[in-house]
Amino acid sequence: MRVMVTMERPGFPCQKWQPLFQQKPPDSEAPSPEVTPSDQPSIPPPASPRSPNYKTIAALVAGELLLGLLAFPLGHVFKINPLATAKATSGFGPLAAVSALLTLPALLLHLTSGREIEDMLRESLEGIFGSDTAKKRPAVVIAISVLLSLSAGMGEEVAFRGALQPIFAQATGQPMWGLGISSLIFAALHAATPRYFLLALVLSVYLGCLQLRYCNLWVPILVHTLFDVVGFMQNHFWGHWGRKKGGESRAG
Repeated sequence: MRVMVTMERPGFPCQKWQPLFQQKPPDSEAPSPEVTPSDQPSIPPPASPRSPNYKTIAALVAGELLLGLLAFPLGHVFKINPLATAKATSGFGPLAAVSALLTLPALLLHLTSGREIEDMLRESLEGIFGSDTAKKRPAVVIAISVLLSLSAGMGEEVAFRGALQPIFAQATGQPMWGLGISSLIFAALHAATPRYFLLALVLSVYLGCLQLRYCNLWVPILVHTLFDVVGFMQNHFWGHWGRKKGGESRAG
């Protein structure tokens, strides 16, 4: 509502409109309360797939086999046959039994490697095998574990114990230098963490010593394969059924 106020000046009347009631400017909006980091909703990490990632599994198997195949052109350059010591023998059963016994020290090393490595491996394997596969389809886990272990045992041992170790031994004139250099390369390719680098280094030295001792490539191949199979079983079944992630026992 407005009223007219008349203001007179000499010889010149004028009019000025003024509001009867002055309108107050709208109050400024109250500042929004500060949101502290603790008040913000936490974003959960991406969940692991619930079923096996078969594309990743196929890529891993192909990569391991390709590594073994690359040993042949490399061996050709240095005039070394990677399969020279892969002796065919009629006593494969006793050889497998001996290899199983020789796997025990490597497994002891794995089982005492610490929670850091165990948790890291479990998280990695859940992304490959799926988070529920071990509980719902244990036969699938066993089959995939054997497939991955065989491909790693064959491919990596042909490359490292069949090709690189004798190549470096020939270049330096010292078998132990060949063992040491090839083991350092093996560990560097497995160096997910410093502690896992040391684990892979000790394992590679052990496999190299088996190759030098028995002069039969099948021994490190079988030991490597069995080591990986049991490692998969330990991480899947003991990890899923034996205790909760984070180390709490399910039994209380």
